[in-house]
Amino acid sequence: MGGVYGLFSRGDAVWTIFDFVYGGFVVIYYDPLRAWRFKRDFPKAKTLQGEKTAVLGEESIYISGAFGESKINWTAFGKYAETPNLFVLFIPPRVFYMLPKRALSPADQDAIRQLLAQKIGTKKS
Repeated sequence: MGGVYGLFSRGDAVWTIFDFVYGGFVVIYYDPLRAWRFKRDFPKAKTLQGEKTAVLGEESIYISGAFGESKINWTAFGKYAETPNLFVLFIPPRVFYMLPKRALSPADQDAIRQLLAQKIGTKKS
């Protein structure tokens, strides 16, 4: 047998079809539906709910809440962003921490803005 079919066995063709189907599922499920899944799952995640305390120091940020505490050195953060309601601190590739502005006075917001520029430096556009 010649041609393209001669290069593949029947098992190779089945795996190739499976790869295309699974790849399509991944593209559809993980990219376009990501925001919908996040909105659906966020209220169920008890560790993301409730009051938290953040202390921003010279060497690190200390976060504590009902489920535990963590100390993160400033060097762990790759960039930060500021939205109208939040300061968002990113640890590459997919971890981030949010500091809500509603919990801060305007003077505290200015101080945090300066601290983030000094410690992280890279502001996400």
